[in-house]
Amino acid sequence: MTTIVTDSKTIAFDTRAVWGSSVISNKPHMKMKEKDGHYFFFAGIASQIDAFMDVYFSTEPSAGCDEISCFVVTPDKELYCSGVFEDGVLYKDQLSEGEIYAIGSGHQFAISALDLGKTPKEAVEYAITRDLYTGGDVNVFDIETMELLK
Repeated sequence: MTTIVTDSKTIAFDTRAVWGSSVISNKPHMKMKEKDGHYFFFAGIASQIDAFMDVYFSTEPSAGCDEISCFVVTPDKELYCSGVFEDGVLYKDQLSEGEIYAIGSGHQFAISALDLGKTPKEAVEYAITRDLYTGGDVNVFDIETMELLK
């Protein structure tokens, strides 16, 4: 899957994409998407990304994208954790400023690293050492400037 971490100022994410037990990509474009000024950072099944984005901007429930979750940064720089329940209903929880959050298969390792004072980037780097579905490069998105730092 992946590991995506935020401290409400930045979002750090790895670039590994897997299919079963095989690495298929280490490119960041598979995890971060932009649509209508919203930035999405996805963990889960990549083939569900487009369906999820359609649900996010719709009021209609949709099946087929319930194995994906993401952080969303709105054009107003608000931060949300979002996904779709099994019944197709979207959930969108606004995250509190100053709190730490992580999603994806390596989230528990990343949270532990954050608890020990690591930055989001360092937390993803640590998750890479423990979670076989997390790997590749670590990119950092700055929420204030809405820019990918690397």
